[in-house]
Amino acid sequence: MKNEDQLSEKELTTALRRRAMDYLARREHSRYELQCKLREKFEIPGDALISSVLDRLEADNLLSNTRFAESYVRSRIGRGYGPLYIRYQLRQRQVDSVLIDQVLTFDEDEWADVLADALAKKVADMPERGSKQWLKLQRFSQSRGFSLSHFNAACQEKSAATAKSQ
Repeated sequence: MKNEDQLSEKELTTALRRRAMDYLARREHSRYELQCKLREKFEIPGDALISSVLDRLEADNLLSNTRFAESYVRSRIGRGYGPLYIRYQLRQRQVDSVLIDQVLTFDEDEWADVLADALAKKVADMPERGSKQWLKLQRFSQSRGFSLSHFNAACQEKSAATAKSQ
């Protein structure tokens, strides 16, 4: 294959589109992520050509920030992450704040359930309130992007489930 310097604009556009579609075939990407990857792979001056390729992919419905955000949220919830972490990561990928609010439409009880599941994987029984283990779980939940209210609700839920089973 020719060096990027030797490619015509049409060949470069085709190569950019092909590479972008390869990335999208693996998983959904935000427009910003894809732009960064293409800029890194193809060292071309300016972003006009990359932007035009990305515009065309969006027009063909192959690239969608909405689909990316929905997929990302599902993935991170499945891994036990909370709304603060997910929101931060989506902002890092330059997803619009309005779109982030749309895809993070869980109520507090649902987030507490997600955290309760993550805590269940971490410990079998909830430790005594204020103990070192309790504080460790609290830090764990905060590092996963959950608020203190989510942690307290998840602990109450887990304690109630433990009391019910005994």
